[in-house]
Amino acid sequence: APAPAPAGLCQPPSARQAARLRVRMLPYLASCISSDFSLPKCGFRIRKAKLGAARVVANRELGCAGAYTLEASLGGRALGRSHFSAADYISLGENLCRGVAALAEVDDAALLEDMARNVTLPSASST
Repeated sequence: APAPAPAGLCQPPSARQAARLRVRMLPYLASCISSDFSLPKCGFRIRKAKLGAARVVANRELGCAGAYTLEASLGGRALGRSHFSAADYISLGENLCRGVAALAEVDDAALLEDMARNVTLPSASST
């Protein structure tokens, strides 16, 4: 068994935990960049009704673990207004691109360790 990590340091995640965290890297980075994104509101479970969705097909048939669907509403409460503006959607796109750029440049091992400390994974049976 590996020696315990010194106090204050996090042990690297297990291979299984790392795999589950890895698919959450982009949503995690995007949520760190902007409150427009919420990792706790992301769904990673593949429901039977979604088996034909492009992201599921890309994952299952092409092995692409990083296939996502971004959902946004036309109406809602944004900064006290009753509807989102074009500027809101432009900002959302810009912040998503910042997240993708950060993902391209990040040290995966360091990010996985950070996520292991800060992200609570649901039980494996509910993902």
